[in-house]
Amino acid sequence: MSPTKVFGIIVRTVGLSLLVYAIWYIVYGVAAVLGMQTSPDYKIGYFLSGFLFLIISIYFLRGAPVLLKFCYPAEKE
Repeated sequence: MSPTKVFGIIVRTVGLSLLVYAIWYIVYGVAAVLGMQTSPDYKIGYFLSGFLFLIISIYFLRGAPVLLKFCYPAEKE
C-alpha cells in the first residue's frame, strides 16, 4: 500500500470523526432551540460549529484532494 493511499485513509478517518462531532453539535443546537437544555444562550454557537464541522468533514470524506496534492506533489520529469 502506497503512502498516498495510507494518507487518504487517515484523512477519511478524520473526516468521519468530524462528521460525528458535527452531528453532536447540531443535535445539541436543536435541543437548545426546543428548550431541552439548561443554557439556551449557545444556540447559534452550536449550529455554527456544527455546520462548520459538517463542511470540513464532507471535504475530508471526499479525500481532501488539495491537501493530498500539497502533501504528495507529483514528481517532475
